[in-house]
Amino acid sequence: MAETARSPKESEMLLLFGKNMRAPEIADGLGVSVDTVRSHIKHLYAKIDVHSLKDVHKLLKGVMVDEREIG
Repeated sequence: MAETARSPKESEMLLLFGKNMRAPEIADGLGVSVDTVRSHIKHLYAKIDVHSLKDVHKLLKGVMVDEREIG
């Protein structure tokens, strides 16, 4: 993963997005607007240099979160 600093909210959204949650689901779960989620994801994609959800899944493959493996 790129070494660019991510905000805690961006990291949380990245993990949820990596679990195949869509922007409306993430927005509902976090109590924010869909536009806010999309904005965070857009900035996050630039920070970690990915261009698609497929790239996100490749990046997260094998990452451990709360003792569970993603991917």
